[in-house]
Amino acid sequence: MVQKIFIPQKKANQWDEYWQRSDFLRELSLCQSDGLLPIFRKYLHKNQKILEAGCGLGKWVIYFTQRNYQIEGLDNNRFAIKKLKKYFPEIKVKLADVQNLPYPNNSLDLYLSFGVIEHFENGPKKALSEAFRVLKPKGVAIIETPYDNYQRRFLRKFNWLKRAFKYPFKFLIENLGLRKKRKSAKMEFYEYHYTRRELETFIKKAGFEILEWFAKDDLAPQKSLGLWLDFPRLRREIKVADFMLTKPGQRLKKIYNLLGLALFYSACHGLVARKP
Repeated sequence: MVQKIFIPQKKANQWDEYWQRSDFLRELSLCQSDGLLPIFRKYLHKNQKILEAGCGLGKWVIYFTQRNYQIEGLDNNRFAIKKLKKYFPEIKVKLADVQNLPYPNNSLDLYLSFGVIEHFENGPKKALSEAFRVLKPKGVAIIETPYDNYQRRFLRKFNWLKRAFKYPFKFLIENLGLRKKRKSAKMEFYEYHYTRRELETFIKKAGFEILEWFAKDDLAPQKSLGLWLDFPRLRREIKVADFMLTKPGQRLKKIYNLLGLALFYSACHGLVARKP
């Protein structure tokens, strides 16, 4: 069953707030050790026409433009696009929806999507259908989403058991008047976490042939998206999402990797797929 993630509801647009907090220096620094780099080396070439659909502040569009790739970006967040154009006016970027791409059929060689399709509560079908439409025959799509990995599945079961154990005591204390009932925060949908099988099913239904599956985390030994996100006590810095780990966190990552358990903690995963 697809894992649905909710966050506390906010008055402001959550993406406006997110991109307002983000800065280009931080975004571009994350490119240097991103786990996507080995995938890029295999599939990206300078003679391709490339689109990143849902580019946000455009870190990969900037990164590859500066290396002379034919890439452009697209995002539906007006604030992010305006900010990107202000600081990098030479970057090719459009304000548009990944579910309604402003490109002709069979016009692109490579389609990139990182952390985008999981944010549609009604599912990724429409976005993937558009990706398939705009790619040329034999064109390649690289799709990355959050990974419902083994660590997250274990933590989910552990937290369920912990809540099941605590609930009778909480119920008793609050109903005896020993503690005021706490108001629950209003929640809103944020994203889905997919297993490998779930993501593969979506991609195949869109018409693609799967070339490769990959699990992705940060390549730097002192960083990890998965451990940083799932274990706040292993964060070296709480307020800045630089994914730097404390010394115990770095040791834990090293042990996982020595045991060949990168799949256990990797925060993201993805598929390289081809249009027949």
